[in-house]
Amino acid sequence: MSPLQAIRGFCLWCAYGATRHVNLCPAAETCPLFEHRFGRRHGLPKPLEAIQARCSTCVQNPFACKTTTCSLHSFRMGVDPVAQMRQRARNRFLGQKRLSTGGIGEFPVVEH
Repeated sequence: MSPLQAIRGFCLWCAYGATRHVNLCPAAETCPLFEHRFGRRHGLPKPLEAIQARCSTCVQNPFACKTTTCSLHSFRMGVDPVAQMRQRARNRFLGQKRLSTGGIGEFPVVEH
């Protein structure tokens, strides 16, 4: 699930599953997710920043959030866990590739 999908899911939950109520959302000035309620990227704030802001209005400390049924829970710290996992896997792959080449392709260190 992407951050935008999580926002859309949260907005549907907030509107009791009625897409019409999401479209006519009265929380334009108070909800940080308002700009992204349709599950599309719209300017500022960025989706992860909006989620983090919404979580901090729900709970004083997002670290202490115990609600796992909320669609925003995975993104409450302002990080996309799926993207983070992909980046770690990529770094591991590149690290192994660098080690397996025996240093070929690396820039030599020149001392003056």
